[in-house]
Amino acid sequence: MARISSRNSQIRRIKSLKNGSNINKDIELYDLEQDNYRSVHFEIPAGSIVIVEGIFLQRKELKGIFDLDR
Repeated sequence: MARISSRNSQIRRIKSLKNGSNINKDIELYDLEQDNYRSVHFEIPAGSIVIVEGIFLQRKELKGIFDLDR
């Protein structure tokens, strides 16, 4: 299992949500207290409100994907 997903796979998931698909993904998160990685399952149902922050919002590949009017 990869610890860091590629930007392309992140963008595909965001576009998939925008198009009405669910996201089911296992990812590894770093546990600072235990000094190791642990697997966590995330489910994001279609129609969910997803908050994206940071420099990732500025990617040209995502222009027009986000609904900023709501």
